[in-house]
Amino acid sequence: MAQIREYRPEDAASVERCFIELQNHERSVEPLRARGEDVLKPYLEFMFKRVAERGGGVFVAEAEGQVVGFLCLWLRNPEDELMNEPGEYAHVSDLVVMREFRGRRLGYELLRAAEDYARAHGATRLKLGVLARNEGPRRLYENFGFEESAVLMSKELEPKQDEAEARP
Repeated sequence: MAQIREYRPEDAASVERCFIELQNHERSVEPLRARGEDVLKPYLEFMFKRVAERGGGVFVAEAEGQVVGFLCLWLRNPEDELMNEPGEYAHVSDLVVMREFRGRRLGYELLRAAEDYARAHGATRLKLGVLARNEGPRRLYENFGFEESAVLMSKELEPKQDEAEARP
């Protein structure tokens, strides 16, 4: 039986393993992403600092006696306050379930824990970002009730012809 619970310090190695899988999966979808092993320490330091500064939590999914996934969320992004967005919300920054444990509704249960936490802390909405081509997570989020509210677009810039010729 799987269990969703709050992160504990002894979960650190398992969360690191999950993060590497998340980052490397995202890299397979979006090749410009860094390798998980390369950004592991600075990202997790950033993530836990953000949780401490803004209020939030890290929840883990535990199955078969091991941590097999996690979700991180924090309350309201100060950057969004510049846009005068009304109401309080929580932002899900990360969600991963290890590949061999997918299909057991653990992602759904982690989202439910995030929703409960957000509601208990006065939030009226959950927000998150997802890579456009990351079809499995997009489906999970849509089935959970998320809807697109913004689209971030990017374009690769090729060097100007004269700049390309000037390079050795």
